[in-house]
Amino acid sequence: MTASEYTYRPANLTSVVMADGHSEATWTPSPEWGNPVGNVHGGYIALLVDDVAGMALMSVIGSGAPTVTLQVDYLNAMPLGRTYTARGDVVRAGKATAIVDVHVYDAEELLVARGKCYFQLPSAWRERKSSAEQTRT
Repeated sequence: MTASEYTYRPANLTSVVMADGHSEATWTPSPEWGNPVGNVHGGYIALLVDDVAGMALMSVIGSGAPTVTLQVDYLNAMPLGRTYTARGDVVRAGKATAIVDVHVYDAEELLVARGKCYFQLPSAWRERKSSAEQTRT
């Protein structure tokens, strides 16, 4: 699935790549997304992680899926006015759930946040996955 096929794109998310269980996006947070000390508010970082994870998963299953669990580790400050790169990778897409890891880097490739999302996969995916497994046996 190409980025042009992915219709939902949060504000300021650019350079989107989605293919083969991987996604990458460049993100410049808006000033209104800041906290009182001038860094990006953690809720917006979680939104970035969730969206990039969803894009990686979409490149595998061909559709969206609801997030069941979202975990984010905030490792370094993310000052406003800078550009960040988020990379997502599908760890596993089973019959019912999927796991996707996301890493967020600053311009110097310093890891500033990391996250993990668990998704509930749609029944259409379960049916395709079961058919593919039966074909192999």
